[in-house]
Amino acid sequence: MKNTKLFVRIAACIACWPGLSPMATAQEVGPTPPADIAKTRDNFPDQHSADVMAMTESLIGMYRGDDHTLYIQQVELPDAAPALYVELVKIGEENHPLRQQLWVPHQRDGKLRIRVSDLPQSMRDMVVGMWAAPQLYPKADLGQYSALGDLLIDAREDHYTGRSRLPMPTAFEGAIEYDLRVENTPGTMLWKDSGDAINGDEIFALDLEMKRRPAIPSAKELDGGVLVYDLRVGFEGPSPVDKDSIVFYFHEWTTSGILIDTTDKPHRGGHVFTIPDDKKALRSWNVGVIGLRKGGIRRIYDPQSHAGFLDGAKTPFRGPRPIISELECISVKDNTP
Repeated sequence: MKNTKLFVRIAACIACWPGLSPMATAQEVGPTPPADIAKTRDNFPDQHSADVMAMTESLIGMYRGDDHTLYIQQVELPDAAPALYVELVKIGEENHPLRQQLWVPHQRDGKLRIRVSDLPQSMRDMVVGMWAAPQLYPKADLGQYSALGDLLIDAREDHYTGRSRLPMPTAFEGAIEYDLRVENTPGTMLWKDSGDAINGDEIFALDLEMKRRPAIPSAKELDGGVLVYDLRVGFEGPSPVDKDSIVFYFHEWTTSGILIDTTDKPHRGGHVFTIPDDKKALRSWNVGVIGLRKGGIRRIYDPQSHAGFLDGAKTPFRGPRPIISELECISVKDNTP
């Protein structure tokens, strides 16, 4: 038994080495035999069966516990439909998720399964909160994701239990093995996972029970196709109106995940913005900050931003292009004479 455990750990470690095909790391019952590698790379047979669609509909939703919130929302990918974006956050730290995964429900050999994948590193910050605006989710090829493995699903009427039968390979927080178990009923989601180091020490673990909420919050559309959605609602102090100044931290991304500007730099404090600002680059902020209060965190999507910046290739940015901003309100100043 000890030798078997050692073999699994060595195999999991090898699967995390740079250069290994992410899809080749997917497993259900230990290291993937060469004859089965092709199966892990196909387009998920029977993904549109009635059983798969019923399970997918059952999973979509918002679940809240004492200290955590789980969002599961359907998104569109070129080679995976349906696909689910999964975001687990600790209440109060909504813009820093504990878990972000892509789930692809499918059926193979008559058995329901969920392929669990990690998101590409460059995408993680930018897609936070896209459960509210799934139409903005990047149309990235599934091959860009790191497949961890399959959950084998035990389905009984409207009760679904999924578990990884053996630890899945991972490189999250220094762990090399990842165990995941989820249990979904119409009113409750149980989530239990853990990550182990190569010596068997447990590095992280969660054991949560969360209740389903009536609906997932959705983005609000403003003038000009601007979308806003709150990751955290601020309740302290006034909301800015015309002529007021608002101070906030911010990040800006292209819709492909390139960080183009941020206040998260040495010696750079909060940004002061006075309404209205006539610059084209900031037009979406004029309408997007209305309703934002101290402590609130808001995402703003501008379909035609004229912001200027240099991307990773040192090429000047020319608008209009879609931009996603995140604003965290520090304070609001009333400029009424």
